[in-house]
Amino acid sequence: VLGVFGFFFQLTGLFSNFTWTKNEFTIEEAEMMNHWRTENTNVFICLSAYIVYNVMLKKMEDNKFYDG
Repeated sequence: VLGVFGFFFQLTGLFSNFTWTKNEFTIEEAEMMNHWRTENTNVFICLSAYIVYNVMLKKMEDNKFYDG
């Protein structure tokens, strides 16, 4: 996702005002949703993995620079 869009654009696009579970998307909505789902997962699984990944990176960053 980050390879195509920047961090700010992907999050603002994902959290823009549309329903993730509806059947019919506009072109812009479908384009955004295609970046947040795969053949085997949906937007909720991808978003959960994205959050866990970023929390883990933040924790590792905090531990790296910790001055006990």
